[in-house]
Amino acid sequence: MKDRIVDCSSCKEEFEVNALTRRLEDDSNIEETYFICPHCGGEFNVCYSDPSIREQQRKLRALYARLPRTKTMDALDELNKRIDEAKEQLGKMMEELKQTINQKRT
Repeated sequence: MKDRIVDCSSCKEEFEVNALTRRLEDDSNIEETYFICPHCGGEFNVCYSDPSIREQQRKLRALYARLPRTKTMDALDELNKRIDEAKEQLGKMMEELKQTINQKRT
């Protein structure tokens, strides 16, 4: 999240996001990525991740790293298909974890 400028939904001030990470107290395998507005102190969740999500993120980064070395259009199409599938799977995993955490907190 480098060089990402956002407007705070609480105080409406603009600031550059400085993503932070912490482990959840009730499950140290789960990390929360979040940022804090430097103007009002508002805290905003970006996402949660567990070991399987972090592994899926590593796989996705590895697929992206192969893009510049892909030589044919067919190979590029196949790689893009695999990237899209991995992104979709990652999104589902992250949403499921978020719902699980939110259910525990209510």
